[in-house]
Amino acid sequence: MKRKLFTLIKILFSIIIISYILIYRVSLNEIIGIISKSNLWILLLSFSLHAFGIYISAVRWNIIIKTQDDIEKTPGVFNLMKYYLVASYFNLFLPTRFGGDVSRIIDTKENAKTYTKSTIIVLTERLNGLGILFLFSLVSSVYYILNGNSGYIFKLGLIIGLLGFFGTLFIFSPLLELFLKLFGFLPRKIYDKLMDISKAIKSSRKKLFEITLLSLILQLNVIIHYYLIGLALNIDISFIKYFAFIPMVLIILIIPLSINGIGLRDVTLIEIFKQFSIPATFAVAFSTIDLVFMIILGIIGGLIFSLRKR
Repeated sequence: MKRKLFTLIKILFSIIIISYILIYRVSLNEIIGIISKSNLWILLLSFSLHAFGIYISAVRWNIIIKTQDDIEKTPGVFNLMKYYLVASYFNLFLPTRFGGDVSRIIDTKENAKTYTKSTIIVLTERLNGLGILFLFSLVSSVYYILNGNSGYIFKLGLIIGLLGFFGTLFIFSPLLELFLKLFGFLPRKIYDKLMDISKAIKSSRKKLFEITLLSLILQLNVIIHYYLIGLALNIDISFIKYFAFIPMVLIILIIPLSINGIGLRDVTLIEIFKQFSIPATFAVAFSTIDLVFMIILGIIGGLIFSLRKR
């Protein structure tokens, strides 16, 4: 009952935000006009980058699974790509942009043997990728602040990037194990779970350079993907600036306030684009294209899910 209530609240949040934007901030006809004038070929190129991103993500996920000493068999990269697409289907109606990770945890439970282990593996993969996003946000924000851009977007990017990047470094360092040992006073069952987390992350450090390099390639692919959407819509924002604000958008979308980031994505982009003197209509058009891409991926994932034997 409580879960259904929270889901209803998130749906209402998305509806209220979208309604507010359409009534008070933008014109639906103008949004349709901007999208209709977009460069279709550039949009197709942008969408095609999802295939490369899913492949790189699956390879990274496969490597992390293989680093775990107690896992004898891995699903293989092709199967992991299908799991990613199925997760995109569940993302359509689960909170946050990463809500579908729950399905990935379930899909790899058979190989990991326990939900705890599969959860830790998925979280390890996500955290590594987020670490690169935090780094992008940190470096690009420092660059712009040093060059006289004092807008709050860059200051916020600096704070988020600083805390997030060094927080991620801490998680993947030996310091995490020492920190978790301080919780030895907790009940045995909880403490054992913490040690499982420590052990899984410690095992992933065997291939940390390889995993991080793949995360770097993946996040570069993400930035290029969004830059191409902006280019197709004739949005006048330089490529380097996407490194400052796209990580912030993706990080904000982790907040479980809406379904698949609907509404939250739009209002965030409106505020960010305002810092670059870009009208709110373009921000919503940009967000709409992103959402349409997510829906297409979700439909593909839904088809894969419906054809499963189990």
